[in-house]
Amino acid sequence: MRIYFPQFYCDSPFWLIRIEQIRFFYIGIWFAELKEKQKTMKKSILPILAVLAIMASCGPSREDLAKRQEEMKDSIQSMNDQIKDELDSRMKAMQDSITESAKQTNENMQNQVDQVKDQLEKKSDQAEKNADATKKELDKLKKEQKKKEDAKKPENVNAGTGKGG
Repeated sequence: MRIYFPQFYCDSPFWLIRIEQIRFFYIGIWFAELKEKQKTMKKSILPILAVLAIMASCGPSREDLAKRQEEMKDSIQSMNDQIKDELDSRMKAMQDSITESAKQTNENMQNQVDQVKDQLEKKSDQAEKNADATKKELDKLKKEQKKKEDAKKPENVNAGTGKGG
């Protein structure tokens, strides 16, 4: 069995035992060093805590915090006012657009109504012309009928000289 260790290379179990002993020796040294470090760390924690306390006490005062809070409120209020103004302007623009569109639609509808009225007037004028033409035709036909009837009557007949009498 071959064992690879950073410092040794060996096949026998004797060396394996020796390596284990060396390893435990180094682990013992490491723990001893750790205990020494802990002792010095305990001594160094106190100044660190003192520095943290000083830093905490050097923070912003209540007045500064109140001032910052007031500035934040003012900033939020101004942003809300800007948003409200923007929305108002957009709504006004939308309303103007809708009004203009409705106005244009009303004008188009009025133009269509006027066109229909014009067409009806033209048709009524045409109907009147047709009625006048028909009346003239009737008058003409009546005159012709009367002429035919007059043509059938003898023209040289005097009163009282007819068949009856």
